[in-house]
Amino acid sequence: MATEPIAPGAVDFLLDADGDIALFADGALRFVFGAEAIAQGARIRFGVWRGEWFGNLNEGIPMIQTLVQTGISLTTASAVYRRALQVTPGIAAVESVTVSRVSPRTLAVAWVARKVTGGILRSSDFKPFVVPI
Repeated sequence: MATEPIAPGAVDFLLDADGDIALFADGALRFVFGAEAIAQGARIRFGVWRGEWFGNLNEGIPMIQTLVQTGISLTTASAVYRRALQVTPGIAAVESVTVSRVSPRTLAVAWVARKVTGGILRSSDFKPFVVPI
């Protein structure tokens, strides 16, 4: 049986619904692989606002600087999330990004990307990418 080569971003700790590292009952770490790991990496990138992480204040989505301060333009938001996907380990190219408003303070991000190992990754194959603004 052929297996997909392990690409950057294709292995990670599994995060639970709260964003904490998931553990087995015996306390062992759980991992996520392949497309699931890449999608989890994208979800993490979407959740970090620029200036939030002390280790690199330039890292993250420019939510305050670009989106909230200037008013949410869905076109601008699509470009911002496209840039975040383009630097997500395991993603070679972003085919499309569509942002829609779920509520006044929530956006849904749908995307299609090409993996570095080949093949297509679709956000619709995973839990919805809904981000607060």
